[in-house]
Amino acid sequence: MATQLGIGRNTRWLYASGVTDPPEVPEGLAASQQPTTPTSSWLKGDIQAWLTEHEIEWDSGMTKDELLDLVPEE
Repeated sequence: MATQLGIGRNTRWLYASGVTDPPEVPEGLAASQQPTTPTSSWLKGDIQAWLTEHEIEWDSGMTKDELLDLVPEE
């Protein structure tokens, strides 16, 4: 199936171009594009992780909007 999608051809091109490791596929926004504080576009789990990293208490029963209400305004 990989060759049907052209993945094999692209991989060969990368190696022929001197790229030793193919780039990783990003899972969302690149770090440079990610807002520094959570927004409604963030996944709920990412908001929870951000709150935890910033020592802001939250409850597992809270909705995404309730979690966002805990984020201090910049």
